[in-house]
Amino acid sequence: MSGQGFRLSFPAWLALLGAGLVLTVVLATGMGYIRISPAEVVQVLLAAVTGNAERSSEVSSLFPFVVLEVRLPRILCAVMVGGGLALSGVVFQGILLNPLADPYTLGISSGAAFGAALALLLG
Repeated sequence: MSGQGFRLSFPAWLALLGAGLVLTVVLATGMGYIRISPAEVVQVLLAAVTGNAERSSEVSSLFPFVVLEVRLPRILCAVMVGGGLALSGVVFQGILLNPLADPYTLGISSGAAFGAALALLLG
């Protein structure tokens, strides 16, 4: 071996990261005041996707509401916001050709703080 070690291809990395994201979403959906096991979360999600209510008949009748109406929208919103922030960071670094570029480089953070202060002031 020449010291490079084991390398994964881009599609393999993409599949691995996607599987990790799905696993994280399923585990996060089960956490909270009402504990829901990952198997029950998957049953509720499969019942919602397929439209087969019999699939979730084994779980409590409260779980579909908790998963689909309360937890999952918040978790998916957090995933989308995180993806948007990551994409904006990549665009910054690509435009400036600087891997250390951040919002402070062009003064965008100062402008955002000014806009937030103005919004609070004007109501």
